[in-house]
Amino acid sequence: MKKIYVAFILPLTSFSAFSDSNFAGEILFGSAKQKVQESVIESGHSSSYGFRAFYNFSQHISALIEYKNFGGAKNKYKEPYEPLVWNIEVKSVNFGMRGALPLSENFSATAEVGYSAWDMDIDVRSNEITGAFSDDGNDLYYRTGINYQINGKYTLGIEYSIFNMKLANGKHKVNDISMSIGMRF
Repeated sequence: MKKIYVAFILPLTSFSAFSDSNFAGEILFGSAKQKVQESVIESGHSSSYGFRAFYNFSQHISALIEYKNFGGAKNKYKEPYEPLVWNIEVKSVNFGMRGALPLSENFSATAEVGYSAWDMDIDVRSNEITGAFSDDGNDLYYRTGINYQINGKYTLGIEYSIFNMKLANGKHKVNDISMSIGMRF
């Protein structure tokens, strides 16, 4: 009988120890502006979403891994070119380091830099042509934001990110503003 009690109590003690850990997660949703640099293609806007996991080394330093989908933005050629629409969808897996500066008891400013492994799918459509191609790469990203600590477990945040992606034939820039809802495990 004692073995049965131990079998039930042991997992409960390990869960309570895990709940006081330095792990956290966030869900993100926002809006992205995508622009093909050095071209006659207008910028497109899209909805973005993602999720990330943190390990907090201290109150001020965290390491993270993140998946972010910047959505499908429709980009059009500027006049006087023929109507040509580019549907661009960008996804990335990011690894970064975040620093936090407390502003008050519940608010903190954050700055983040990291490595982004991204993938881009492009569909091109016009009256005369249809095509698709993709590109991928690895580039740095930058992010800044503000976090609000609701209590010891939950957070809300807003952040601004910049991704500069080097393509085979040019550059693609994504500016993203997102809100986050986080939970410490």
